[in-house]
Amino acid sequence: MLVFLIHIHYCLFVMRSFFTTVLMVLLLNACGLKGPLYLPQPAAPESGQAPADGKKK
Repeated sequence: MLVFLIHIHYCLFVMRSFFTTVLMVLLLNACGLKGPLYLPQPAAPESGQAPADGKKK
């Protein structure tokens, strides 16, 4: 009877460890799926206007 209980507890430990590992792999795999973070480029000036760079000539 004792051997049976030890076997059940061992199987539960192995299953819990396996599912925890699978969950962690899936969560870590989801990191970065939206692509790298970056600052957006400034909007292009409208046609016919000189770019406003803040410098006076």
